[in-house]
Formats: sequence, structure tokens, C-alpha cells
Amino acid sequence: MQSSMPDSDHNPINLERHHAKAMPMRILLVQSSLYVPSHGGANKSNRLLLESLASRGHDCRAIAAGRGSHGCNTREEFRFQLKERGIPISLTTPEKDTFEVNGVRVSAATNLRTLAASIKAEASEFEPHWLLVSSEDPGQALLSVALGFDASRVIYLGRTTLMLPFGPDSILQNSRNADLIRQTRVMVVPSLWAEAKARIITESMLRGIPVLASDVGGNAEALNGIDYLLPVDPIGEYSAKVDGRSLPIARVPGQDISPWCDALQSLLTNREHYETLSRTGRKAALDANEKSTILPFEKYLETRSQQATGEGLGHSIHPVQSRH
Repeated sequence: MQSSMPDSDHNPINLERHHAKAMPMRILLVQSSLYVPSHGGANKSNRLLLESLASRGHDCRAIAAGRGSHGCNTREEFRFQLKERGIPISLTTPEKDTFEVNGVRVSAATNLRTLAASIKAEASEFEPHWLLVSSEDPGQALLSVALGFDASRVIYLGRTTLMLPFGPDSILQNSRNADLIRQTRVMVVPSLWAEAKARIITESMLRGIPVLASDVGGNAEALNGIDYLLPVDPIGEYSAKVDGRSLPIARVPGQDISPWCDALQSLLTNREHYETLSRTGRKAALDANEKSTILPFEKYLETRSQQATGEGLGHSIHPVQSRH
């Protein structure tokens, strides 16, 4: 899905500017996917998180890929995407392109081999108070680099359950076009693995589209108590074989789809029921978004910094000095 970062007065980034600000921190995000353009829920969430922190006065940087399977296949295509969005490149080297977007300085590595080296160099120069590592990290390569820098400063962002380095749904190791969503009458999200929190559920409800979602992972949280949360027999194991993307092939159990058929039939044949669920779902999603701000996460980082100071870990927060 094309990234569209909100810029209205209801944007959480704008709303958070009116709250009392914490002591500024230096924060470095590392991810193996593109920062811009933002495709997929994990990337969009990472970007919203970091840019919200930047709007609160924190010195925020990101190390990300400059090409990837979910976006640009070449460096030239990546630069074209930046130009299309009016984002100038401030520094370019054979290893990376550097630019700034919404208060965040981003270094996009030209390939995954240079990504790890970029993280080491940036962390040594920037000396972040916190190093945020996104879970979309095949083989946990970036996590290993971050932990090698200073394990006490690493915050792991568990965006995608399958990519976690632990847990029963981990394999150690999509997005839809906005126009398609506008044409959708009912969104069906029949996930068979533990979704961290399917962003498509929220995006659909915000548009007044009723959702049928499986009762796994964070789908119940995303629905905010609104119908329909439906049963499935989730994936419990994976074979030793891998698919074309080198991901383990899941052993998918048989499913009883009758509850799904009944719910869908009810929505498509009962106009009053459909409109009621559309209205209540949209309100629930709007209310949830209103309460979803950067403040709890910022408070968590601040609290952990205070704890680290007490434990003598050596990265207490001091006023941020300009490093640009």
C-alpha cells in the first residue's frame, strides 16, 4: 500500500506536540526494509513511531534498506521514488543515500551487505540512547549487530509474529491498494497464524467496512470488541521445505468455514445490520486511533533510561546536542 502519512490536525504527530515534553533522547531505528516508500503495516508503524518521537523533540535517525522486494529493485528506482515525494538526498556515497523526512535523518543502504556496517558506523558516531530494531529481519542479522553494540540499549519492535526470534509461531525468519479497499464491501481477514495486529483491520474499519477476522493473535485487539471475530484452526507447525522466498512451508490444517459463510451471508442480506456494523466499527476504530499516541512508548523509554542510570549501565539521558 502506498504510504500516506497523515498531516491533518487529527494526526497523532500534531496532537502530541501539545503535551509536556520529556528530556530529549537520541534514538536510532534499524530495519531491513525500506523507510520510504512505506509498504506494509510494520514499515508504516515504524515510520509513524519514529516521526512522532522526532516531533516531540527527540533526535531520531534511521538505518534502512535502499531497495527491497516490497519496493524498489534498483538504486535508480529508489532515488526516483524520493524525487517523486519531494525528498532531496543530502549525502550520497557508494554505500548509502542520506536524506531527511519529517524530522528523521534516514540513511538508506544500497544493499543488505552494507546495512550491518552502516549500523555499526552510525551507532558509534551517533551514540544513541536507544536502538530500535524491527522484527522484519531475516536471520536476526540486524538484531545481532545491535546487541553487539550495546545490548542494554536495544528495544526490539515485534511487528511480525512469524519473524520473531522466539515463540510458537516464529519461523525464524500484505498490503492492499487503497483503491481496492474503497471498492470493498466486506473485508475478510482469515489469518491462520498469530498476527501481531493486522493493520488492514483498522484501515477497513476506519472506512466503515465491516470485517470478518480470525480469532488469532492481535486480531481481537484490532477489532476493539466489534463483530466479527471468527474461529479457525491455526497453523501449528512448518515443514522442513522452503518456498520460493526461502520461507518454511506451513502445514495448514483443515478449516470449518461455516461460521464465516453465516457471518458473510448476514452482512450481505441484512442492510440494517450491515450499516449498523459499519457505523459502530468506524467509531470504535476512530476512538482507538485517538488514544493511540507516542506518549506511552516515550514514557517507557524515559523510564528505562532512569532505570539504566540506577543500574550503572552508562547511558543516562542528557540534553541532545545538534549532530547534523
